[in-house]
Amino acid sequence: NNDLPINNIPGPEGVRGRNSDNALIKRVLGWAPSITLEDGLGRTIKWIEQQIAKLPVDEKSKLTSSVIVKQEDAMKQNAAAAALSRYTAAAPEEPPAAGETCATCKTDGCVTS
Repeated sequence: NNDLPINNIPGPEGVRGRNSDNALIKRVLGWAPSITLEDGLGRTIKWIEQQIAKLPVDEKSKLTSSVIVKQEDAMKQNAAAAALSRYTAAAPEEPPAAGETCATCKTDGCVTS
């Protein structure tokens, strides 16, 4: 829709915002990189390739394919997973007996336990 106004705000500038000038850290802390950027990237790429090589074939195939996901659906799924992980991490070993209070959600007769 071309009716949306453009509102430029100060903030990260993509690649321009990620360029590194190590002069300040060298001056303040006396630190300088011990390897070149090219060598560091080469090591990183090699490590990533090694990690991918360790994956089962079905997991590797997921790295070369994509699925279109609506942001709203992904956010709902992430929220549900986070809630489940909080619950399972704190869930009592045994569900509360009738009339007892659930240790997780603090309600009587909890059905989630």
